[in-house]
Amino acid sequence: MSVVVTKKMNKTRRPILLQGILFLMLLLVAVYFFMNSSFFSIREIQISGLQKLKRETVLELAGVNVGANLIKLDIEQVKNNIELSSLVESVRVERRFPDRLLIHVTERRPAALAAYRDGFILLDEAGYYLQLVQRITEYSLPLIDGVQIPETAVPGEKISVPGLAEGLKVVSRLSPQQLALFSEINVQPGDRLELYTIDGIKVIVGDSSDLARKIQWFLEIYRQWQAGDKARQIQYVDVSFDGHPIVKYKN
Repeated sequence: MSVVVTKKMNKTRRPILLQGILFLMLLLVAVYFFMNSSFFSIREIQISGLQKLKRETVLELAGVNVGANLIKLDIEQVKNNIELSSLVESVRVERRFPDRLLIHVTERRPAALAAYRDGFILLDEAGYYLQLVQRITEYSLPLIDGVQIPETAVPGEKISVPGLAEGLKVVSRLSPQQLALFSEINVQPGDRLELYTIDGIKVIVGDSSDLARKIQWFLEIYRQWQAGDKARQIQYVDVSFDGHPIVKYKN
């Protein structure tokens, strides 16, 4: 008797099992076609954070077009593609379902210039080579002199040559208002620093230690002389040691 019941139960389970398998297959097919349908086609690409880069340039680097499937998009590849630009520090890429792609770009900010071949290169505070320029008059940035940029340097490369790190310390430690007073940062042998104001006054800084105090010493004197219209008589100011600065006047 139990054998007959078991056979009937097995006969009943088979159609249910087949129906379950068929339903699962149909569900998988439906999901596949839904995921590949136009419902997930990108209709909008939002790009934020741009300063120097153009939207068209970022889109070209990204290799993404409106109409691409948002689910199948390789987000990491898009990020890596955009970061190939020497002007880009980092990128964040996000999907916003069902049809938006968000790209946020953090650009490297030009902080200084350095002579290179027959032109100049833009550098950020970390020393990354951003781009080659022919004229420095278009940029209100200090020129770091006394360093030798390798002939083989290419955009996107971090430049590591003697003296450059010391010159960039000045850029990173001064406020934008203070830095705007100086046109040149000259790195002497032994990483000794000399700064030149926009009106030609030399400031002997010495090494980069206690830089904020040294610059503050100079600025206090400089502003006093500016108010009295005496700044043009100064040849140099030496703040490289502890104590009151030494001032040398023009003959």
